[in-house]
Amino acid sequence: MSLRAVPHGGPLGLGGEFLGSGLCCLALAALAIGVMQAFGALTDAALLLVAASLVLAVMALKTGLRMAGRAWWVVATVIVGLTNLLYPRLGGPFAYHVGAQVALALALTATAGAACVLRPGRAALALLGAATLCLLGLMAVTWNWGADRIDVFTAVSGATAALLHGANPYGPVFSMNIPQYPGLVHAHFVYGPIVPVLAALGWLVGDIRVMSVAALGVTFAGLWLLARQGGHRFDAHRVVALAIASPFNVGMVNRSWVEVYIGAGVVMWLALRGLRRRLAIACLGVALLVNPLTPLVLLPAFLWSRRARREMVAAAIGAAIFALPFVLITGVGPFFSAVIGFQLSLPTWPGALTVTAFTLQSWHLALSSLVTVMVVLIALVVIGWRGRPHSLGDLAVQAAVLLLATFLFAKLAFLNEYYLAAAMLVTGLAGVGVALPSGDVSLPDVRALGRLVPGWRPLRPADSTVDGAGTAPLG
Repeated sequence: MSLRAVPHGGPLGLGGEFLGSGLCCLALAALAIGVMQAFGALTDAALLLVAASLVLAVMALKTGLRMAGRAWWVVATVIVGLTNLLYPRLGGPFAYHVGAQVALALALTATAGAACVLRPGRAALALLGAATLCLLGLMAVTWNWGADRIDVFTAVSGATAALLHGANPYGPVFSMNIPQYPGLVHAHFVYGPIVPVLAALGWLVGDIRVMSVAALGVTFAGLWLLARQGGHRFDAHRVVALAIASPFNVGMVNRSWVEVYIGAGVVMWLALRGLRRRLAIACLGVALLVNPLTPLVLLPAFLWSRRARREMVAAAIGAAIFALPFVLITGVGPFFSAVIGFQLSLPTWPGALTVTAFTLQSWHLALSSLVTVMVVLIALVVIGWRGRPHSLGDLAVQAAVLLLATFLFAKLAFLNEYYLAAAMLVTGLAGVGVALPSGDVSLPDVRALGRLVPGWRPLRPADSTVDGAGTAPLG
């Protein structure tokens, strides 16, 4: 008897479930352990584990996502939960209250893992609440309230203060340390205009990272809503338990990284698009206004889903309207130079968790940015080759594959970039049972663009289908 036939999770056993979502769980575990080796910095073991995570995610797409048995949830949650024990060895802000960190990490793992064992009900929800309290405690013991040395905290706090005082958040100049350049590099605010708006409430109560915690809460709620919509809604509490146990949470909040807002916006978009479509589009618009990484997360959905393409266009229009005052006040050139140009101008970061940094350290060979572009194109071909997505979970795992492949060959990628891949892997598990309508899945119509080219003749007859299911008349 297959464990998939047991709606409430079934007996604890791994047999018959080493497919689909089981591989996705392993991909998440490998990614968590790899990134936490050195907090997103380069080590040989970390690079191999992140590459293994990419391979496992591709294999999950090949075999097809199916809801994992209860044992897979327990194993994955315990592994990622125990990975939080690696924080004290990192030093810096995590060198304090080591005993409390270990105790809270163990309690977090125990409560989240126990929640995965139980069937849906009050007891499981109570354990989720206890796991959430453990996570908040783990954040609090490493939290230096209202101050931090990292440049992200300084920039977001400064831009938020400027906005609340009626000034342009892109006016102040902030400094950052880039290894290749002597001294400090000066730049204006490098994130989208929604970031100081979202961080404003946290700034008013004394620390912008309060809103990072709120963004994680929104992400957990979105995962719950998404999982409850499908045929595997009995596993919604297990999805949330896995997300709460993730070691990425503490680092994202402690370091003030803004990608937490992208994760929250994209997850809520997927969760609400079948319930409150306008609110879902608004969440997507928020994600688009954070930084230029968001379109990369959305690319598989844009590639496959007609409805998603319409929603992205609507969200992009709303985002452009929101950003327009900031663009006009700053100036078109300076605005795009700060938000996009500065990121593109950064050199290869020697300590980043990427193949590019590895070749630079090992052989003093700096790979061209064209390599990253080629990897993105190859990843898109692999995604298309694996076939049509059947659920929102498929789209999310495709996004994780694309992100992992891109970051592995990018000029720089640390914990905050890989957080997005981890978030998409968990979202893939949440969206396994949320089916896509058959008429919604369609590749963009390139023939319509081709007709604009003189002498263009389509390779596929006009009455054939996009994925080759139709047959064209001979002659």
